[in-house]
Amino acid sequence: MLIILNSDFIKLFSGLNKLNKWLQSLAFGVLLLIVQSTVSIIMQTIVPTGINNNEAGIESITSLYPFLSILVFGFVGPFVEEITYRVGLFTLLRKRNRVLAYIGTAIIFGLIHFDFGASDIVTELVNLPTYLASGLLLCYFYEYAGFEASFIAHATNNLVATIISLTVIATHS
Repeated sequence: MLIILNSDFIKLFSGLNKLNKWLQSLAFGVLLLIVQSTVSIIMQTIVPTGINNNEAGIESITSLYPFLSILVFGFVGPFVEEITYRVGLFTLLRKRNRVLAYIGTAIIFGLIHFDFGASDIVTELVNLPTYLASGLLLCYFYEYAGFEASFIAHATNNLVATIISLTVIATHS
């Protein structure tokens, strides 16, 4: 991806030399955490389930490779997903139809976090709205404030989740 985006790579992060862009992007990350938590609480109140396979897999890997997990889940994953889903898919669909871009990208983003082979499909379905809401918000951050905003918001969300996971693992050890 970096080779393909070589000439555009610097443009993607051009706004990060301004403090207000960092603060705005971090605020978007906090908003993303709040919305995700709210949607998750609502869904778990309606149909109490556990965590989905995506989250369980991340927790398992995090317990085995804590430092690598912070790097991969906190930075590499959000970078690749933002390039793929916002810069790629959202931008492509946005040329055709703005509503289609939001809905299509959010659905694809949600479904990549969905385990179709899960033995507990109810848990996967209950957790899907959280990913859909995240996908919609990340599209908005990207459209409103650029790649830097969606990437930093996504990275903030994932870093907080990874650190919480590490904290839970440490307290149970």
